Amino acid sequence: MAGKRGRHRTGRHERGHGGRPFGLTPWPAGSLGETSVLLAIHAGGTPWDWRDKATEQDWATALRLLAEQAERINDTTR
Repeated sequence: MAGKRGRHRTGRHERGHGGRPFGLTPWPAGSLGETSVLLAIHAGGTPWDWRDKATEQDWATALRLLAEQAERINDTTR
């Protein structure tokens, strides 16, 4: 333990990684990648399930449900 005394561990910002964990880039806004993440959060499963296993009807139904939910939220906040 004596060998570790006095060592300063640099933070993520000091190492030049910015604010994102692991230096990752998020999906572009409005992309199917971003939508698959939202669907996984709201409807279950993983983003990979949505991108790889979902049918066109799955996507259409889920997007319709998300749009309806967004409309209800907008109506209640007005």
